[in-house]
This record gives sequence, C-alpha cells and structure tokens, in this order.
Amino acid sequence: MSTNIENCRIKTVTSRIVEIAGFLYLLSHPDSRKSIAAQAYDIRKKLPPELLEILGYLAQLKFSGFEIIEFILKSKIYDDLSDLEYGIAKWNHAPFLHIFFGQEIPEQRIEEALQNTGALDSLQPDFPWIADKIDCLRFIISNPDRFRAGLSALLKQLDNAFLTDTMNQLAPLYQEKMAYIHTQLQTKTPLDLAQEIMGKKFKRVNDYKEYIFIPSYFFPLRPVRFMDDYTQILIDPIPEPDSLNGDRKRTIDTMKAIADPTRFEILNLILKEPLYGKQIAEKLNLSTPTISHHLDVLKAVDLITEERIQNIKYFSTSPGRINRFLTTLRKHLLQK
Repeated sequence: MSTNIENCRIKTVTSRIVEIAGFLYLLSHPDSRKSIAAQAYDIRKKLPPELLEILGYLAQLKFSGFEIIEFILKSKIYDDLSDLEYGIAKWNHAPFLHIFFGQEIPEQRIEEALQNTGALDSLQPDFPWIADKIDCLRFIISNPDRFRAGLSALLKQLDNAFLTDTMNQLAPLYQEKMAYIHTQLQTKTPLDLAQEIMGKKFKRVNDYKEYIFIPSYFFPLRPVRFMDDYTQILIDPIPEPDSLNGDRKRTIDTMKAIADPTRFEILNLILKEPLYGKQIAEKLNLSTPTISHHLDVLKAVDLITEERIQNIKYFSTSPGRINRFLTTLRKHLLQK
C-alpha cells in the first residue's frame, strides 16, 4: 500500500510512559538489560507481596505488562503517567481488558467472561494463544479491580527519580537513535522505514495518518509496533552500549556466517523477497536439509527473520538488519 506523505503526520519522540512500561517488563526479565539489572532486582526485591503477585501474572503475558502501551494509541499521552491513568480509569473493565489484550478478544466475549469466568474456556478454540495463559487470564478476569489497582501501583513505583536520572544519562543514545530515524525518513516513507526496522513486510497495513517512532532503552526485545486505523507506533529498542562496544564475539560470529558463499547467496535472495526453504534450495540447486542448516546459522546471528504463513515458514532479511550489523562492525573496527 502506498503512503500519502503529504497527508500524514510523522513524529520521532522519546516517551517516559514507554520507558516505564519497558521497565515493568524488566522486572520480570532483569537480565535482559545487564546495565540496569541490579536496579531491576533491587526494585523487585522491595515490592510488597501483593504487587509481586500481580507481577507474576503479568510475566505470563506476551510482553509482561508492556501491553499498557496499547493505551497510548487511545490517549496520545506519551509522558505524563498521571494523565494516562486518569484517562484509563474512565474505562469500564470490558473495554479496558479488550485493549490490554491487544484487541484480539472481542469486547462482548470479555464481558461474558466477566459475568461468568467459565466462559473463558469457550474462548480457547477461537483464540488458541490463550491456552498457556489461561491461569493469568482467569485471575485478571476474576479480579479486575484488584488487577487494575496492582498494575497502577506498579507503574507508579517505576515513575520515580531513578527513571528520570537514567533517562537523562541515556540522552545521547536517545538522540543518536532519533537522528538516525530522522535521516532515514529523508529518503524513505515512514511505512517503508517501519518495515525495514522490523525486518519484514507487514501484512496488516493501513493508510495511517500518523506515524510515531519511539526509541526505547528499557524495552530490550525486538522492535514492536502498535496500531489502530489512524496511528502506527513503532518502538525501536536501543542496544546497550556494551553490546555495541564490547561484544566482539557476536560480530565475529556474524562475519563467519556470511563468509560462507552459500549463506551469502541466501542473504542476496531473501533480501529481494521472502522465500521458503524449498524455493531457496531450488534456486541454489542444493538439498533442502542443506539449506535448513544454513538458515539456522543465519538465524543464530540474527541476520534473518522467520514468519509462518499457514504451514509454510518464509525467511527474509532487510537492508536495515544488514546495516545494523555493518554499524556494529564499524564501531568495533574504528574503536580507539
């Protein structure tokens, strides 16, 4: 789908609320950000039992509570937690949970489950992803007031001086990431850039009127996007400084991976279009098991992505993914 740049709004911003939500994720996965793992462990250790219980249920969700970002789409509030909470407090339980669960479960079905938790079991055939989260969802739907109060208390606990001081210290990293995005937007549409950052072509797109790019240090996973019919928000994690300046082994492993002629050719092929294993094997006149081995090597160094469509796995890469490796390589080679 083409993007009408003249009629859309494009912003690159930092967001305190995104970082609060990211740190909420870190409370369940503290070792994913080694530079602030000690602070995450310390804050977690000081949580009262009732909040640790809430945190335990959040940890079972896909993004461990980072789902609160869905409400930025509705409120367009990026920095003031109290303003965001004031807006969220007006929502009844069913629409709140509908948004919190990524708008995947219809509001009416959630309302039925709120009235009778036994209705949760009827959701599983239609939403198979909830099977391994059923205990978490049962708690949330059985105790919506308690859950929302606990989530609010956790967010307030993180909205403190530590976060302010750390964000101030990280200001150069935020600025570097935003400058890079701004430069890329001079020659690329926001949709194309978002797909490049994510490392794949989107199947769900719209003629968005607003594109928001938000760098995040505290959310350490891959880039994620949240969208409605009007706005797309893309959250792009900032690598830890140590991962750029000290982790030379991973860079060497990546160079070894692409030094193999077959793997180099695979990258050339899937840079042009997503392909599945048999297609790659036919194009390179090799066996499918041989190609599978090479794909595993490339996945191990994070040069390719895999997306399942029905029962077929498609593999792809992007200029952005290759450029991130080249940026890291330059930093290692030019480091004084």
